[in-house]
Amino acid sequence: MLLEKGMAALNLEFTDKVYRTEYSVFGHSKLIEKVTGISPDSPEWGRAYIEFAKAWDYCFNWNVMIDRSYLGKYVSSMGHAEYAENGAD
Repeated sequence: MLLEKGMAALNLEFTDKVYRTEYSVFGHSKLIEKVTGISPDSPEWGRAYIEFAKAWDYCFNWNVMIDRSYLGKYVSSMGHAEYAENGAD
């Protein structure tokens, strides 16, 4: 069901609510801990990201994890910003 709603949103069709994705929240461990109850020091921390996405009802997950060695000369630098509490990009 969530896939259909996400695809409808991408196709600019009306849905029952505004579906979204978040690109920058995963560096904010305090927010993730508050929402999920899972401590960053816990061995369950990897599961916290999944639980957070479920709690905030994401319909779309975007990830570009391609190694620089694979792309070679076709890599550009888009810059970065430090915004997370731990200074991560």
